Parts: sequence; C-alpha cells; structure tokens
Amino acid sequence: MGSLSKKLLLSRIKPCVYRKIDVNKLRANPVKSKDDWLETHFTSLKRYLRYELYETQKRRCAYCRRILNPLGINEHIDHIIARKLYINWMFKPRNLVLTCYQCNTQKSVAPTLKKDHRRLPRRARHYKLFNPFVHSWTHHFELLDDLFLSGKSKIGENTIKALKLFDYKYSLRYAEESNTFGKSAIVRAAQRMAVYDKKSIEFKSAKKLIKEIERHI
Repeated sequence: MGSLSKKLLLSRIKPCVYRKIDVNKLRANPVKSKDDWLETHFTSLKRYLRYELYETQKRRCAYCRRILNPLGINEHIDHIIARKLYINWMFKPRNLVLTCYQCNTQKSVAPTLKKDHRRLPRRARHYKLFNPFVHSWTHHFELLDDLFLSGKSKIGENTIKALKLFDYKYSLRYAEESNTFGKSAIVRAAQRMAVYDKKSIEFKSAKKLIKEIERHI
C-alpha cells in the first residue's frame, strides 16, 4: 500500500447528531419539495452539517478521499440518495455526507439503491453504490501507484463509473498530495497505459494525465 493510500483510509463514519435548535427548525419547516433544501432558514443547519462532516470524514471527500477546503467551506453536502428521488430523506443525517465539487456534480441523481424502500436502508446489501455509513472505503477501493482509483468490489466499480472517479483530474490531485507531480507520475502513468486497453477509459485518462503534467513541468 502506497504512502498516500494509507492517508485515504476511511472506516464507516457516524452520522451527525442534530442540535436542539436544528430539530426545532426542521419541525417548524416541514419539507414539501426538493427545493426546500435551498431555503435560507436552513443555512445555519447546513453550515453546522458541513463542519461536523468535515471533522468526521477526517477532512476528506466521502467518495474520492481528496483533501477538502479548510472547514469544508464551499464544499458540497451530498445526498447519498438524491433528494429529488426521496424528499422525506432530505435532512436525514444518515443520508448526508460532505464531498468535493467534482464528486457531487458527477454523482448527481445516480441511483444508489438496488430497489425502492419505504425507510432509509441501513444495511450494505441494499446499496449498489458506495455509502460511507454502511461500507468501508478500503473494502471497495484502492489507489494504484498513488494515482488511479480502482474498484475492489462491484460496489466500488459501480461507484467509480457513476461518479467518473477515473477522471484524470482526480489523479492530478493524488499526485500533488503524494508529492510526485512530475516525471515520477508520468512514468507510473505510462506503465499503467501499457496495461490498459487503448480504447478503455482508463487508458484515455492516463494519457490525459501525462499531457497535463507535461504541460506544467
């Protein structure tokens, strides 16, 4: 396991516990639409969630595990199961994680559950995408050469595909954090290209990574 891989380790996380003021706010403003998430009276609650999740997730994105902005400022609170699909779960602590902009945007409303449920499921078998509350990150993902995220399970593979975690922009961040942004990263990316099929997404991503690094050195 590479030095950066050890830093990315994430066991199952615990959901936030709402303060009394938050509980009262939710009771006074029952959810009626997916757009209620954007209402200004929930601003302080979301600020609290952002900070708490930032600490709980060891200051990293719940999915790709990249370092987030200090205190989670300007980062995204993601609904594991999209609020568009299940409005009543919009503020459920077990449905909320903190992510980077790229993961949240690319995940969008990707279907997370295997089938519909009346209550928010708590068992791993009900999910087809990674859920930090019921899955262990290291059981489903691994970082190859401190550059490329790879799936160790079907759930890991499904998540990488749905969130486009093979994108070279993720590799750039991994290379920067491992202090290998340069010729070393180019060599490792080239070695991966020799393994991948030339028509594969992985090959194309490694190729883009090399070009981007060469452009900056």
